Amino acid sequence: MSRVLLLVAVLLVVLWALQRGARGRRGRQQDGRSQARRDSPRADASGEPSRAIVPCAHCGVHLPATEAIEVDGRMYCSKAHVSLARHGDR
Repeated sequence: MSRVLLLVAVLLVVLWALQRGARGRRGRQQDGRSQARRDSPRADASGEPSRAIVPCAHCGVHLPATEAIEVDGRMYCSKAHVSLARHGDR
């Protein structure tokens, strides 16, 4: 009986850890998106290029904001992904 209780306790701890890790990843992804919206993609307040990293709205690849293409408030890694995103919205 004690082995069963120990197994259940271990399973609960593993499930809790997995859930906590997934929740943390989602939070970091959302923080990155909101930070990218707050920062100017081309330059900061001092006029120097921003060092922010932003995800492509189509594929999710992260790239420097200075290299991203901004269309309608969304950042893309290439003109092809801008085109694909526009065709996907129809």
